[in-house]
Amino acid sequence: MAFAHETPAVRLQALENYEHARIVDQTPEDQRNHLIVAEYDRLFPYSAATLPSMSDDELRSAFSASYLAAFFAMDRRLTSEVEAYLHALEQRGIVSGKDFVKMHDIFVATRMFDRANEIKTKYPDLNMEKAPPIIGRSPARKPSRLVPTSQDDSLTYQPVNLKGRVLVVIAHPLCHFSVNAIKAISEEPALSSIFKGAVWLAPPGPRLNLPEINKWNEDHPAAPLAFMDQREDWPMFDAWATPTFYFLNNGKVVAKVEGWPPAKGMEDFYQSAARWKAAR
Repeated sequence: MAFAHETPAVRLQALENYEHARIVDQTPEDQRNHLIVAEYDRLFPYSAATLPSMSDDELRSAFSASYLAAFFAMDRRLTSEVEAYLHALEQRGIVSGKDFVKMHDIFVATRMFDRANEIKTKYPDLNMEKAPPIIGRSPARKPSRLVPTSQDDSLTYQPVNLKGRVLVVIAHPLCHFSVNAIKAISEEPALSSIFKGAVWLAPPGPRLNLPEINKWNEDHPAAPLAFMDQREDWPMFDAWATPTFYFLNNGKVVAKVEGWPPAKGMEDFYQSAARWKAAR
């Protein structure tokens, strides 16, 4: 086993240091996520067969490490490992309320809402959101969004048509850069014309913040935010920081602009939009 001579706590600290370093050195987001998961797999190789023989300290550190990796991966494989470690902690009687909150949050991030609500129902006093019902969800793997319905706080599943030229905006109402962007877009006709018909998506995360999403949609009906369903359904995207603007032509990225004001300036933004409009 990797670092078998080191204590679990030392390996966990090594993983946390590695995560911090990848953020500080500004490793591109998609690459950073893969690197952190690979480092987790190296330091904490998972085996269901070894769970019963692991010490309490090993289980505790492995649970924390798997949660960290799952936070960046947001996939079902890492989610199942977090859950396995949680069950082992529960069987030992060394689980905490914070552990259940972490599990709940990973279920929300991976859109496993039924599982998230099972924990919420079992531990109603813990600080956890109630995940809304999803109407019309299809098992087909395709880019899709979950559209809020403010009347009953449900989400409606909608496939996203990427044929032709489509502008997809990754944004969130709790991101002040996103708020600055929508303000500028609303006030500047040249920008408003570029964003007409754009698809606005809140990226996956451990919290939905549905009231804030609904308030954004009330304030900005021309730029309604929906939730991204599965992040892996959007393989053409390599960054999820808000705001990020993807100019797509038939599902392929023609240009990408990050931040607001745009990291490379407004001239670069307009040039990106022009390349997108000229795409065939």
